[in-house]
Amino acid sequence: MIVAKETGIAWTDSTWNPLRGTEGRWFCTKVDELCHNCYAERMNIRFGGPKFTQNADQIRLDEDALALPFSWEGRKIFVCSMSDLFHESVPFAWIDRIFGVMHLLQRHTFQVLTKRAERMAAYLSDPATPNRIFQAADAISVARRALQIRQEVRPIAGYPGYFVSNAGTVYSTTGSGICLYCGVVIDRKGKQRYCSQRCRWNADYERRTGKPPRYSPTLKAMSPERQKKGHLRVTLRNDQGIKKEELHRIVLSVFDRPPIGDEQGRHLNGDPTNNHIANLVWGTQEENWSDRNRHGNGRSYSKLTHAQVESIRNRATIGETVASLADAFGISDTQIRNVVAQKQWATTKGWPLRNCWHGVSVGTRAGLRRLAFLRRVPSTVRWVSLEPLLEDLGAFDLSGANWYVAGGESGAGARRTELNWFRTILTRCHDSGIPFFMKQTGEVLARELGCKDRAGKKPEEWPADLRIQEFPALA
Repeated sequence: MIVAKETGIAWTDSTWNPLRGTEGRWFCTKVDELCHNCYAERMNIRFGGPKFTQNADQIRLDEDALALPFSWEGRKIFVCSMSDLFHESVPFAWIDRIFGVMHLLQRHTFQVLTKRAERMAAYLSDPATPNRIFQAADAISVARRALQIRQEVRPIAGYPGYFVSNAGTVYSTTGSGICLYCGVVIDRKGKQRYCSQRCRWNADYERRTGKPPRYSPTLKAMSPERQKKGHLRVTLRNDQGIKKEELHRIVLSVFDRPPIGDEQGRHLNGDPTNNHIANLVWGTQEENWSDRNRHGNGRSYSKLTHAQVESIRNRATIGETVASLADAFGISDTQIRNVVAQKQWATTKGWPLRNCWHGVSVGTRAGLRRLAFLRRVPSTVRWVSLEPLLEDLGAFDLSGANWYVAGGESGAGARRTELNWFRTILTRCHDSGIPFFMKQTGEVLARELGCKDRAGKKPEEWPADLRIQEFPALA
């Protein structure tokens, strides 16, 4: 494995920035006083890029950067250190894919930090979010697996003249893409092999006189038809007649094995039109339903809402009968039983992601409002970055966070932080049993303390009572 480039941020091992702006530069927009001396903006300017503006139309998801953590050894990774994952211009579909990578890489711990606390809370509290993330993760996994498989074409047993690729395309030689007499390209229909009746007569004459064919029939890709549930099927012919076959079953039968018993084909990424062998496995009906529930498609035809499902389960718990619930909600007895047993609308397993920490940046009293949104976020670790700490925050409510990180400001125009502000927060955290991490004193205090490191990043140069670098304890 490749070890990621290390960072100077003391509470993490590496940074990961899959979001980019114009010409590959960093992109964000300023939201409050904490952003005044933005490090990412300074880096943009230093390398000839633009200042951050309020125009948000240049942001993009960098596919190469998105894949980087797959090549790294297990470590703590600060997500979007040079931007904001929950920036209002970042579509939820991109965030789904970034979280999908996090879900796939359980060997890492991902540390997310935002100043858009309200948007983070809205995204992570949405009941549909886990399903979207899991489907994005499965799509990423299938795509990566497909890249490792060389394309191959094999004949379809029982159907002479038909072939299928492991990428999910069926071909036919019952016709041809070129005229077998003159070689011109033809728009084949059915078994057409010649561009005209004249070419057919000429080819028949040459065949009767013993001359070899001028051209061989080409493999012609067939156009499958889409069924109501999204599956694709093709029409094949043999001596027994005409039959419609589901494309995913053809691919599995040719490149894996024929089905055993009543096995069904499973589309691992939830997309029934993706019939690459990397996306297909044989499975049971129960496994197919499990896939649909994981992707949020198990209720695609349901009349219910999340709130109604919760009500059904609560009423069943206190003894209301299946029949009365079915009558009250206008669905069948079987659906009621499936909802109560979580065969439908199953509680999402693996959520919240145990290897993802969610945090907010706070440095002023005005920023404390973000803590209320943080408390709404489902997370194994909620954390608060008090950096740059720009004023005394007073006796604010520490609850809801599992970890506090504090630091002063460095770089040109760094603003002052008082040692007692750090001490007050450290004392309150310890009194509440919350781990505290002192990151740096900041440039102003570093000068006053006589630190050789002008940003004040070295604990050995701090007052003894502030040399605290604790991490949250994980089960």
